[in-house]
Amino acid sequence: MIDRPESTSWLLGQLVNHEILTAEEEKSIATARNEAYNAFKDKLVSYPYTWRFFLEKYATYLASDFTLARFCENYGANAFDSKVAHLRMDNAMKNLNDLTFDNDAEGIKNLFRGLDISSEMFFELWNHYETMPCSETGVDHDAIRCPRRLYKEYIEQRNLLVDKNYKLVIGIAYRYAKRWNVPVEDIVQEGTVGMIRAATKFQAAVGVKFSTYATWWIHQYIARHLQDKEKFIRAPQYVQRIVQKLNTIEEHLAKDKGREPTTVEIAEFAEIPIEIFNKIHPLTKYPISLENTIVHRDDNGSNGATLKDMLVSQSDVEEEVDISLQHAKLKDALAKLPDRERDIIERRYGLDNRPLESLEEVAEVYGLSRERIRQIQSTSILKVRSFLKEAINE
Repeated sequence: MIDRPESTSWLLGQLVNHEILTAEEEKSIATARNEAYNAFKDKLVSYPYTWRFFLEKYATYLASDFTLARFCENYGANAFDSKVAHLRMDNAMKNLNDLTFDNDAEGIKNLFRGLDISSEMFFELWNHYETMPCSETGVDHDAIRCPRRLYKEYIEQRNLLVDKNYKLVIGIAYRYAKRWNVPVEDIVQEGTVGMIRAATKFQAAVGVKFSTYATWWIHQYIARHLQDKEKFIRAPQYVQRIVQKLNTIEEHLAKDKGREPTTVEIAEFAEIPIEIFNKIHPLTKYPISLENTIVHRDDNGSNGATLKDMLVSQSDVEEEVDISLQHAKLKDALAKLPDRERDIIERRYGLDNRPLESLEEVAEVYGLSRERIRQIQSTSILKVRSFLKEAINE
């Protein structure tokens, strides 16, 4: 595949550097890719290790370590196809257990040709042939040259489809990058993965242009990347589709009713049981970062306040509660003093929202000397301390 330096200017250049393939060119490349892939599979099926590999993989499936969707190329297209694929695979694997490669090699090959085993499984099998010793696979270096050449040819044809339609990825990626305010290089990377997946599965015989077919896969991979990135809790694809449906329904009901719809109204409109709805609905709410700016940078250049700055921590709350309790106890203790003593204490210490007053100012109010006011103050403080100790002991 062509080299892709990570620069926005280079990506923009790709919009004009490549021409989209014609339908005839796409068909020609797809046909060459299919021929190379089918020859590659037929060659691998002729080796005894392939038989043992798929029997072990199917045993793993039966142990529920992975789904049959990884085993069958078109498994899960609909309920009927899934059931048929499952029965065919189950019957074939049971038949394989009853055969031996030495005596029934042709029968085993025919069984594999009749199954829709996924390309993912065959590529994993090929990795075994490439990395494992010949003594374990039973295939020597000379015999492995043919499937290696076919695999290389298949990859070249697949990558040719990707490279010639790369501008399609960039065009779609730029729209997402602008809408979601994310780096375009990340979106292009995910879109390219979707394009490769499309190039792997594309069948020209269906009569659809590759660009039309690949667009769906590109959107799928980009959307999945954005959803996984913005969510702290990743949800399966089918749950994400339900969440999108609920968001759409909630917007529709809010516009129709002129108010926020209730959970019951949304669940009834979506025809989802309320128990399931209550589990899925929280996923429709987007998390908010504590670093989000609430008050922007002011004219003096100081940093803006974040949501974290606006929240009160647990320790601050506990401190405020302690202070509030202390104020209440002090107020109760002051209430036990005679009116003149309580008024002098409140004036001297600025209690009850009063301004602080000096000894001279208080003495002038009561017509007493400065020293006498100080004595009354000291006696009153001793009384308040005594009242507070009694309240604590209680």
